[in-house]
Parts: sequence; structure tokens; C-alpha cells
Amino acid sequence: MKAKILFYLTLLLMPFAAVSAGGDLRLKLGVDGGYDYYIGKHHDPDKVKQIGSYTNTDKETYSNYNPIFPSDDSEFLYSWYVGITGEVLFHHERFGITTGLRYIQYIDTYNPAGEYFYWNYSNVGSANYVLKGESILQRNHYIGFPLEFRYLASRPGRFCRFYFKLGSSWGFLVASDNKLNCYDSSVNDELGGYIDDVGKDPDSFVGSIYPAFGFRLLRFFPLVNIDFHLPSFMINMPASYFYYDIGMGVQLSIQLPTDRDSYDRKAPMGVPYY
Repeated sequence: MKAKILFYLTLLLMPFAAVSAGGDLRLKLGVDGGYDYYIGKHHDPDKVKQIGSYTNTDKETYSNYNPIFPSDDSEFLYSWYVGITGEVLFHHERFGITTGLRYIQYIDTYNPAGEYFYWNYSNVGSANYVLKGESILQRNHYIGFPLEFRYLASRPGRFCRFYFKLGSSWGFLVASDNKLNCYDSSVNDELGGYIDDVGKDPDSFVGSIYPAFGFRLLRFFPLVNIDFHLPSFMINMPASYFYYDIGMGVQLSIQLPTDRDSYDRKAPMGVPYY
């Protein structure tokens, strides 16, 4: 465990150590935020009880049909994040390495295909107590860091600079909350909506890798970056019963340079070239 923590700290400190080495390196500090969603499937939760039969005018009657997780429809997992970043730029500010600190929240909703499902709320001896539910909302909170490599296709001084990026985001689970929306609203009021155990915990360490393209706007400061992640690939799963196929997302960041030269340049740098 100590070796793993040391490895991640080394990755975080490498760009800032590079700045101290001098040369034509530039450091830009900023904030970022983004939104991603993943398409996939839900697996049956351990605590969803398939009681009785389920009838739908568009389907046959199944004695073991699970109305909460139909196998023939796609489901979605959403995430959003905010953080602080530092980007080291080099080779005439054409190449950049970004890292920082990031908070990530993954949101997964189990929606029944029918009217309701049965949730195994508690077991006392041989008796099983179930609740009639409509949906389960799971929110998982991670603290981690990004590690991104950027290539800018034009030199500094242009109002709009196109770039390619290979990015990744890594996070450690710090909290999880699960909310059961019951079929009977009076039961919601009694329980307070939240349940402690959904039968399976999300992965404690997750990551995502995303190729991206985007645009860096404004000339010198502040710099505004808008990039699009397509596609995005998940490593481990930040939800208890969701299994992804593929994802996509968008990110917005604002940066300020730390070098005095960027603030001293009041006029354009001549005719821009590629």
C-alpha cells in the first residue's frame, strides 16, 4: 500500500519538479470541472427479490421477470467532477502535462421497467422483510487526481488554439450513499429514504482513460479550455451493479499563468503561424 501511494505521489509531483528545472517550461494553475456519462447494463442486485409475476401489455407474463433491470435496454451512469490543476507547458508551449486534485461523484439510478420492485430490507431469523420500491439512487464520492497529456496545434498568441489530449482520472472512494424511493410515500417518510447496505460495495479505487480534442480560447490570460472526451473507458466500477460499455463527456477549465512574461505581453505576437 505504501509503495502504491508513493507511486501516485511521484506522478503528481513530476510536472512541478520539471518546472523547477528551468528551460522554456511554463506553469499554469487553474480550476476545472466536467460531466461524463457511460452506457451499459445493470446486473440484478442481491437484495432485489423477484416475487410473484409481472405483466406488461407489451410483454408476456414471466414468473421470474425482474422489472428493475431489463436485460434488453441500455442503462446509464453519470458523473461530474471539480478540481484544481497545474499544467506544465514546454517546447514553445506546444506540449503540456496536467495534474492536480479532483473530487468526483458517480450517480447511478436503478429504475424499474414496470411499476415497482421488492427490496429485501432486513432479515430477522427466518423472516424476510421487504419493501415495495420504485427506484434506488446510488451516489459514490471519490477523491483523486487527473493525469493528462496535451498537444496544441498552434503557437501561443492565437485567440483559439486547437489541441489533442490523452487524459486519465483516478480516484479513491471516500463515501457512498444509497436512497430507496418507496412505492408508498409514507414509508419514505418513516425511513428517511436512505439505506445502509445495497448488498455490494462499489470499487474502492477507480480510473478512467479518455482521448479528447478541444479548444483553448483567449490569448494570454485567463485561458479557457473546452474539450470533448470521446470515447471514455472505465477501469473498475464506481457503482455496485452497473457494468459499462462506453462513455463520453465534456470538460471546462480556466487557467492563469505563473510567469511574469505572460502578463507583460500586451500586444499580439505578430502574425500567428501553425
